[in-house]
Amino acid sequence: MAYTGIFCTLLLQVLIFPVTPRLVPREVIVQEFTPPPPQVKLAAEFWQQKTLKVDTISGGHTRVIYTVAFSPDSQVLASGSGDRTIKVWNLNQKKLNYTLTGHSDWVNSVAFSPDGRVLASGSGDRTIRLWNLQTGRSIRTISGHSDWVSSVVFNPDGKTLISGSGDRTIKVWNVQSGKLIRTMSEQGGVTAISISPDGKTIASGSFRNTVKLWDLESGKLRHTLTGHLRPIYTIAFSPDGKTIASGSNQGTIKLWNPRNGKLLNTFLGHSQAVNAIAFSSDGQVLASGSDDRTVRLWNPNNGELLRTLKDNLDAVTSVAFSPNDSALGSGSRDKTIKIWR
Repeated sequence: MAYTGIFCTLLLQVLIFPVTPRLVPREVIVQEFTPPPPQVKLAAEFWQQKTLKVDTISGGHTRVIYTVAFSPDSQVLASGSGDRTIKVWNLNQKKLNYTLTGHSDWVNSVAFSPDGRVLASGSGDRTIRLWNLQTGRSIRTISGHSDWVSSVVFNPDGKTLISGSGDRTIKVWNVQSGKLIRTMSEQGGVTAISISPDGKTIASGSFRNTVKLWDLESGKLRHTLTGHLRPIYTIAFSPDGKTIASGSNQGTIKLWNPRNGKLLNTFLGHSQAVNAIAFSSDGQVLASGSDDRTVRLWNPNNGELLRTLKDNLDAVTSVAFSPNDSALGSGSRDKTIKIWR
């Protein structure tokens, strides 16, 4: 993929930083193999067998990249950073759409609304911001947390937004008005949250080493899942809602049954903290990013390690599959974004 010339020319027109971004294609695995379109094969086969290339976006953010997320149509990637900005990248046109500014501290989490028109961001400045992706302008700032906002996620219906914070609370907000609907109290700081595909259950991870499941409608605690020995940094529901994956700073990944709270499996392989996990859209692949500088791809059904991706100079902080499963994005402390295809 000869992106470098086109990408750099376009980015120079919009970037506010003096450093010129580079999208550097690089063959990672050399072998002759032409895969069919991704929709023909299960994601596990697609990611295990095909020849992978990685495109590197560098020079955009000036500090650690903490979060990446794909738009629902898989055409746009948003990234949040320690440089207090959010960048919105058009992957098809190979250009930067917007640099969103307004947060006064690091951006720890970004999430697209189900229709792809709004981006939510959570920050170390204790606020949540909603952004209009058609104009690149801020819609509103939501305040209410008394500590850093660790995670934001839209309910699948797009009407509510859920946030987790170091202030030991989970809050549910009305997207249209920005008003608080309810607050759930945790015993430890909330490090990560995820919402079930049916929009009825919130999963949260905390510094107290537990995963908790909450009823969104009532705010009541359903289950407390114990088994991790260290703080949980990341959590995700599988697309069918039948599994929850959690990663801890001990380097372990655990899979749980959300209906009864039972532990299903433990994946070992990372040598340092697991900072991020994500399921492919068909649920057949689980990606994990770690302080050990690798992204690992797992079969969540049997725990088989499908592949280890190595291309970062520092910790991998975030991972996300595109909704069409044709790309995997990752963010890193080395200030780069990787797009694996």
